[in-house]
Amino acid sequence: MSNINSVTGRADINEVLAQMRNVKAQIQKTSLSEPSPGQLGSIDQTQQVPKFSDMLVKAVDTVNQTQLKASELATAFE
Repeated sequence: MSNINSVTGRADINEVLAQMRNVKAQIQKTSLSEPSPGQLGSIDQTQQVPKFSDMLVKAVDTVNQTQLKASELATAFE
């Protein structure tokens, strides 16, 4: 399996590159397997995402609650 040139003691660069390309192709072939039927069904389904306004209201409410709690803790500390 040695591709070393007996005169120079080095492997031919083209042979090494060809081997590297073969290994790369084998790796890509295994990683690009077809999805299972269960995965295909989930691709067609849409996901429900929250509205921006709902997210903003929730964020403001969370900040408000945190500020109220901080105020209570500050008052209790004094």
